[in-house]
Order: sequence, then C-alpha cells, then structure tokens
Amino acid sequence: MESIICASPYVTSAVIFGHGRNQVGVLIEPRAGCEIDIDDEKQLAEFRNRVWPDIEDANKEAPAFSRIFQEMILVTHSEKPMLRAGKGTVMKKATIKLYEEEINSLYEKVEGSTRAGINVPLPTSWTAEDVEGWLKVHAADHAAAVNADKEVDPDADLFTQGFDSISVTFLKNCIIGSLSSSSDRDLQASALRIDQNIIFSSPSICQLARSVINAVLQRNGTTTVDAKADIDNMIERYSVGLTN
Repeated sequence: MESIICASPYVTSAVIFGHGRNQVGVLIEPRAGCEIDIDDEKQLAEFRNRVWPDIEDANKEAPAFSRIFQEMILVTHSEKPMLRAGKGTVMKKATIKLYEEEINSLYEKVEGSTRAGINVPLPTSWTAEDVEGWLKVHAADHAAAVNADKEVDPDADLFTQGFDSISVTFLKNCIIGSLSSSSDRDLQASALRIDQNIIFSSPSICQLARSVINAVLQRNGTTTVDAKADIDNMIERYSVGLTN
C-alpha cells in the first residue's frame, strides 16, 4: 500500500501504522515543496484532500478491514523527517516510534468520538422503526456539514448523500459509544459486535438499522473477526520494501 501512496506527486514516503489497533492509519512525509504546517487544521485538511485519491487507490488493493480513513492520515513535521537507513530506505519501526506520541494522540482523538453518542438516548425498543429513528438523530448531527442540512433519506446510500469516510467513522463511533455507555451489560457487550466496516457493508439507515439490531440481539450468526490480528497481518503483508 505504501508504494501506491508514494506514487502521489505530493508524497515522498509513507508508512502504515496500526499494530494492536482496530483501525489503521498512514504516516506521510510530503514531497519537497509540498510541506505544510501540521498544526494548521486548514492546511492539514487540504493536504489530506490532495493525497486522498492515492489513498483510495491503495484501499482498493487492501482487505476491507484495513481501509484507511481520511482522518487517519498523519503528516510528518518538516523538522522531524522519517528515519532512514544508509541507502535511504525508511526505517519503519523506528519512524513509528519517533511519531509514537502523535500516533497515540490521533487515535485518542478519533476514538474519543465514541463518547459523542452518549447524549442521544438509546431506542426504547430494538424494532426497525425505533432504531432507524435513533440512527437518523445521530446522522443528522453530520448532515449539516455534509448534506447541506437536508434530512437524511433512510433508504438511500449515505455516501450518495454527501457522507464521506470521516463522517461515517464518527457515525459508527457514535453507535458504539451509545451502546457502550448503557447501564445494560448486554448492550455494552453488543458494542463489541459492531463491525468496524458496518456502514460500508450497510450504507443506508435502513440497512444499518438491521445490522445494529442483529448485533444487539446477537442474530448476526457470523464468526467474530479478530480485527487487531487482521490489521497486524495486513501491515506485515503490505509493508514491502521498508526496513525495521
């Protein structure tokens, strides 16, 4: 995946990270002349948008569970370049260690969005109608930014309504956060059954409601996936040409 991302005219090097996590990210070193002030949110957003087409190309080559979301793009500081061996090869583990604080901070920020859902009361029952209504409340929080405040169509694909990888990640995290914050231990446990790619596999509110109900009522009938192990294996497989 790194080689595909490095094909971008804005990128010098890229290192995927995410060992022991439920979501992968990528550390990117901008090409000379493309450096940004990483503390400037506007510049960071613009850079992420520039490299996003190449990230999407890389995502096509990787398993679904290892999809890189836009908010998981971390950019190196101009004064802290990636560490390299004598021949210029990026030292992957050493570079990730160098950026350990920034990586942990990024995960805390993204995973912190799971707390955003606790302000929305859980459905009074786990029927399709109630769960769809509950999900529409969560989705409405993002619709203002991505859908010009239009009401979310429960039957339409969220991605065709302006939702992107960032907004669906936060929507997913809101669902998990709501379930995790419940005083009901069964509902807390159901949060662990929410698949990381649930919105990609169930992209409309109606489809998403069915998937959430299945998770809550333990009707999914599928084998639990060890996402962390899968991500670790993926990183080993796709980190070609990088040294430790």
